[in-house]
Amino acid sequence: RINSRIPQSERVKSRGDVTEAHVILMTEKILASVSDPIDVNGESRRLGASVGISLYPSNGETSESLLAEADSAMYAVKRSGRNGFRFAG
Repeated sequence: RINSRIPQSERVKSRGDVTEAHVILMTEKILASVSDPIDVNGESRRLGASVGISLYPSNGETSESLLAEADSAMYAVKRSGRNGFRFAG
């Protein structure tokens, strides 16, 4: 098992008008891409990801509050079985 957490400095940030539907589409594409099997020493392995999403301004107005809300959403995904995404709130 490989566990990884993207450092705060590398988290995805977006500017402009992005709809919730667009965020869902992008996240589903990322999760599908991550789940493609990879070869590790001759054995096929699959990775998974738990993604927490927060939106400005509905989930916060500062980077700190948005990151905290996204973290809470990510941990909720982990508690519910992993390999998925959840919006904050």
